[in-house]
Amino acid sequence: MTTIEVHVDSRTEDGLRRFVEQDREDISVIASRLLARAVRAARPRVHFDAVAIREANSPYAEEDTGMADSASEERATLLKEEDEL
Repeated sequence: MTTIEVHVDSRTEDGLRRFVEQDREDISVIASRLLARAVRAARPRVHFDAVAIREANSPYAEEDTGMADSASEERATLLKEEDEL
C-alpha cells in the first residue's frame, strides 16, 4: 500500500473526526476508504453502442420477441426442447 499526504480543510477534517468517533476506526483507514470510493465513482463509465448491439442481435429478434410473449410454461418447453437438440 502506498502512503500519500493529503491536505484537507478544517471542515473536511472535522467530518473525518466525526467518522472516527462514530466508527471507532483510525482516521487514515476511514480517509483511505473514502478516497477509494471517490476514485471509483470518478472513473469513466463504459458507454455501449446501442445501435451496434441491436444490429448484432437482430438475427435473434424474432426469437427474443417470441420468448418474451410466450407464457412461462411455453418458455420451459422451448428451453427443454433446445437442451435436447
